[in-house]
Amino acid sequence: MRDGYKLQKVVGGSNEHCCVPLCTGSSRYNTELSFHRFPKHTGHRTQWLHKIRRPGFTITPHTEVCSRHFTKDQIRTTAKGRRFLTANAIPTLFEWNAYSNETRAGVWERRTRPTMSPEPGPAETEEDSQTSHGDEDVTVALIRPSRGQQGAWQECATTIQSEKNLMAEIIARAFRYKTVKFIVTDNNKVGVLYRLIQLSIVGYIIGWVFVTKKGYQENDDAILSSVVTKLKGVSVTNTTESGLMVWGPEDYAIPPQGEAVTFIVTNFIETPNQKLGLCLKDDENSKGTCEIYGWCPIEKQVNPQKSLLSNAENFTIYIKNFIQFPKFDFAKSNVHETTNKSYLKECQFSDEHNLYCPILRLGNITKRAGYNFQDMASRGGSIGIMIEWNCDLDRGYSNCHPQYRFRRLDITISNTSIASGYNFRHTQYFRSNAGERSRTLFKVYGIRFSIMVHGKARKFSIIPTMINIASGLAMMGAGSFFCDIVLLHLMKERTTYRERKFEGTRSKKSAISTTTEMVEEGLENR
Repeated sequence: MRDGYKLQKVVGGSNEHCCVPLCTGSSRYNTELSFHRFPKHTGHRTQWLHKIRRPGFTITPHTEVCSRHFTKDQIRTTAKGRRFLTANAIPTLFEWNAYSNETRAGVWERRTRPTMSPEPGPAETEEDSQTSHGDEDVTVALIRPSRGQQGAWQECATTIQSEKNLMAEIIARAFRYKTVKFIVTDNNKVGVLYRLIQLSIVGYIIGWVFVTKKGYQENDDAILSSVVTKLKGVSVTNTTESGLMVWGPEDYAIPPQGEAVTFIVTNFIETPNQKLGLCLKDDENSKGTCEIYGWCPIEKQVNPQKSLLSNAENFTIYIKNFIQFPKFDFAKSNVHETTNKSYLKECQFSDEHNLYCPILRLGNITKRAGYNFQDMASRGGSIGIMIEWNCDLDRGYSNCHPQYRFRRLDITISNTSIASGYNFRHTQYFRSNAGERSRTLFKVYGIRFSIMVHGKARKFSIIPTMINIASGLAMMGAGSFFCDIVLLHLMKERTTYRERKFEGTRSKKSAISTTTEMVEEGLENR
């Protein structure tokens, strides 16, 4: 029991607190108190703030004053037990005036303060009121705080209460929830704009994301590939240095075992019977040259004019490619799956008819790269053979096909680079019966074929499908966002729309209390 009010803990319900300094009124522990919001009239509200000694206090919709600070004639009670304030009610009862409206005595009406030391009782004497401790006399007296100390204590208590209210307001704002409010506007222009944005987003999701980019499928770009090459063809050359020679794959294919990169000899310059010794750097009849020690005679400095292996364009290259997509456990090759052993002996590659016959004629390869074989064969060159596997595994194993592309790699766009062509040197060593050592130097020209394999496999997966659908639904909100910008900032009725768009809410109890106060205030004004 405190000041006539019973303190009793309330279970459930919302908690209301009094904002008056030094007041601990709370609906959680006192069911007999009522709590009242500040009046809306500015002058009336200023009087309240002045009375509760909080002139700079920020009032929120939840700031309330309990009924302890109002006189009984300012509080009305309805038949159902609800309490309301009169129209001109002002809080006047506080801790610092002992909850009383009695006015303080004037300066000339003040009474003499009682002495600080207590009067001795009937059984006490003046000697009994003092106790001797050695040479000192200690008088026991009741000490009251001074007015300055009371003001400091009151200011400290007010500061603590303000900090508590501020912390409570911060916590309340942190846990507020903002919900979307839908307003139907009869504006045809904005409605048409909104539908156009929605249709554009739907078209983008269906046409681009799902149809073009296959957004409902999971991709595997980590293709595993193995390439084996084999060359076939025979050519005959007849030169002054070497005479009549027959060239087979073991002679013109480097390396002969066949890899993803292979070189085919199409032309050569031969310097035979070189021996170690002293020789001139240039021709023996020239003057002013240096004598060097090396393989003599030195290499012939001539430019090839015509390909010696001119019929090499009819040679064939067999490209066997095996690929795997480990994520989907899928494997395939570019060779037709058949038990007919004569198939590879008779077939020849064609994009339309024999896609799975990987036997390609060299002349056709250079032609599809955009160049003439004989022009490349004289000085050499480099050709890239790209095999690309784009497999839609949802359509089945039989719909995964290789695609071939051919491109010359050793030439620039201007086609005037001195670095074009391809050649290198190699030697053949001999030893005579007398033990004399010699060699034949070959500067060979040819075409270097580089087989490059790329690929990607796709298969339906629920995860990318749901991600793209969710992204599309999120993008649908862009239409509402853009139309809200138009309505809030560009339309003539933007002020009305803002008032209806943004609205705050309060608890049910607070709303009922505010409505009732407005009704009571209206009745008083009448």
